[in-house]
Order: sequence, then structure tokens, then C-alpha cells
Amino acid sequence: SRFSYQGSRQDYLTVAKLTAILRLANSLDRSHKQKYTELKATLQEQELVLSVDTSEDISLEQGFFAPSAEFFAEVFSVQPVLKQKKGF
Repeated sequence: SRFSYQGSRQDYLTVAKLTAILRLANSLDRSHKQKYTELKATLQEQELVLSVDTSEDISLEQGFFAPSAEFFAEVFSVQPVLKQKKGF
């Protein structure tokens, strides 16, 4: 069956915002190995810069981050950017 949403526009926007946040968060730990020792979020102009400390390979997370970041940008008009700082 096809999904049909009967709620208000405000409810729809709330669900879209929560979905964007959860997708972005899920993409950051896609391997479920908790690779980051620290994560710092900074809003600069129209970018949400997420700086992560890790000495591990985060290629998987970067791959999942891109489409999640695109959806987040559509919803919030703020572009998430993932920056890796090599720890240790």
C-alpha cells in the first residue's frame, strides 16, 4: 500500500527535520565501531562543520555521510561538512 500522510504541514516539517538529523547521526557511526574519540560541531555561515578526531579509516562513514548531508542541506539549508583530524 502507498503511504499517505494526513497530518499538518508543521508535523511534516518536524518529521523531515528529525529524519535529517537521525540520518546524519547514523551515517557518522555506520560501522557501529565508535571510531571517533571526539566530535566537534561548528556552524560557520551556511555550513555545519563536523570535526572528528580519529586515527581509523572512516571511508565507510564518509560514503554514507554524503547522501545524508545532501538531505540535511535540503531540509535545513545548511550544508554539513565532515572533517577528519588524525588523532594519536
